[in-house]
Amino acid sequence: MLKNVALSFTVAPGEPPIGYSRGGLHNGEDQYESICQQIIMAFDSQITPKETRRMLRRLGLYGPVLDGRQRYDRRGGLVYIMKLQNNGTIVLVVSGV
Repeated sequence: MLKNVALSFTVAPGEPPIGYSRGGLHNGEDQYESICQQIIMAFDSQITPKETRRMLRRLGLYGPVLDGRQRYDRRGGLVYIMKLQNNGTIVLVVSGV
């Protein structure tokens, strides 16, 4: 069974701050959010979409991630970590640590 995964998204220099289209045209942030949700749901078949969004909020995806602080959440024996790296790359790591 897969126990570790990492997903990254690079924010292009000079682009406007991260935002989500919510009903408009899809953009890279929407796609990253969707893939993050799919990863979380793949590791935890009992989690609901609403709980998944709450977890991503706690991880800082909807804005706070831009401060560069590392955030984490634990669920089902896994740790979910999200951080904006110095090079403008947002990383989600899921590990069975």
